[in-house]
Amino acid sequence: MDALPLVAFRDARVLRGGATILHVESFAWLPGEHWAVLGRNGAGKSTFLELIRGDIAPAQDESDPLRSARSYCLDGVVRNAPGSVKQRIGLVSPDMQERYRRLESPIRGRELAASGLDGGPLLYRRPSSDEWARVDALLEDLGIAPLAPMQAVRMSQGQLRAVLVARALLALQQAAAGGHSLLLLDEVTQGLDKRARTRVLEVVERIAAGRDGPQLMLATHRPEEIPAGVGNALVIADGRLATRTTPAEAASLYAAQALQAAPCPHGTRLGDAAGTGEDLVRIDHCTVVREGVPVLHDASWRMTSDPHENWAVLGPNGAGKSTLLRLILGELPAAPGGSVRLPAAEASPPPWPLPEQERLGLWRRKRRLGFVSAELQARIEQELTVFDIVSTGFFGSLAPFDVLTRPMLDRVDAWLDHFGLDDIADKDFGALSTGLARRVLLARALVHDPVLLLLDEPCAGLDAGSREAFLSALAATVSCGARYIYVTHYPDDLPDSATHVLTVEQGRIVQSGPRHASSSVDPGAGESGAGA
Repeated sequence: MDALPLVAFRDARVLRGGATILHVESFAWLPGEHWAVLGRNGAGKSTFLELIRGDIAPAQDESDPLRSARSYCLDGVVRNAPGSVKQRIGLVSPDMQERYRRLESPIRGRELAASGLDGGPLLYRRPSSDEWARVDALLEDLGIAPLAPMQAVRMSQGQLRAVLVARALLALQQAAAGGHSLLLLDEVTQGLDKRARTRVLEVVERIAAGRDGPQLMLATHRPEEIPAGVGNALVIADGRLATRTTPAEAASLYAAQALQAAPCPHGTRLGDAAGTGEDLVRIDHCTVVREGVPVLHDASWRMTSDPHENWAVLGPNGAGKSTLLRLILGELPAAPGGSVRLPAAEASPPPWPLPEQERLGLWRRKRRLGFVSAELQARIEQELTVFDIVSTGFFGSLAPFDVLTRPMLDRVDAWLDHFGLDDIADKDFGALSTGLARRVLLARALVHDPVLLLLDEPCAGLDAGSREAFLSALAATVSCGARYIYVTHYPDDLPDSATHVLTVEQGRIVQSGPRHASSSVDPGAGESGAGA
């Protein structure tokens, strides 16, 4: 007798705003199977994982209201909704990580991982000594024991992701007795440096190779990260399960074509400050202290006025890379005795003077910089329209001001057109795929003609096509005079136009110089542990 599927769908539709965003004609997940899910940004991968977990329900068939489009059999009982077996389905995703960042809870890494013991978002009881031993052993096995005492809100993207993987594994250990369990991983390596990626993927591969652990479904934009033990693959395209095959064949089917960026908008003045002859950035003996702990130590560095000079910032999770960008941006202060200056920007007037500037309390520094990051994407009001989001670039704010002049409105339109976003200008930001949202943020970062772009993991979470599109767009803006500092964990994502490399480890600048002279461009060369 054939085994019953653990999860099955037949003619299941997910609706949003009355429109079908995912249609699963037929799918069955059998015991012993591990799956990879590939697809472009916005194809429906995350929606498919949420459908499996039961976070969203398929639309009811009005012609046959008694027919169920889904079934579950994880504990020997067939049911039409996840119900009590939902605790047997673990999930780690970027959306989950964003929710924890917004909580701003003082919970520490050890307690966050331990919350998986009961499956709640936080820890609501004191675990037993045996339970703590299990938590500590798992953190040690994952190589993230140094994160145990760190507050979650102080962790880097990669550090928090690793702790959430530990939390999911603990939850499944608790729930899986006497039945099956499923672990859904949505872009689980996004934001991890090379060492941390390798460690997490080794853990995932051990799970896939084991007989008693959870069965995996891994949604990813990077086919090369599919573990060897995963033998089945789906390709999702335009909200449909397009292909079911092997991971190797799926990877070749998934070859995405890059979008070509249009020429820069007329009148762009991205390179204006270069003519001043002043340094673009000058950092002198800067130490950054958070909660009494130095997270950046006596940093000194300069970016010259050379119009072809662009920098990559490399280093492991928690090294201090994002801290360095936030120091330049003005979001984190230097301790007494240190200074951060943008001499070229100070020597040239802002290209977009605004009415009532002082009343609005605008930061002159922020008005000369452009910034893109996954964290910024999480902080932006999701109900704002794409047009409004891009317009906030003039102000360095997260909310639009009603003081846009006609030339400013025209410039917003021009950048939307440049990135192929003009047809979604009135769409809510929160309704966009990750790839589209990141292109919106790049348009926002460029709309006010900044002297410098600060790019903090700008390709994190993007599929191959969207990554190539972003890098192509960046190359086009560089040809128009844009300068940048680019933080990444992936050497393959490093733009060709990056001429210099800055390496940060444990809050200290350990290497700085021309890219061709750098001993390595491996951003994960150091240990991944506690830090900035």
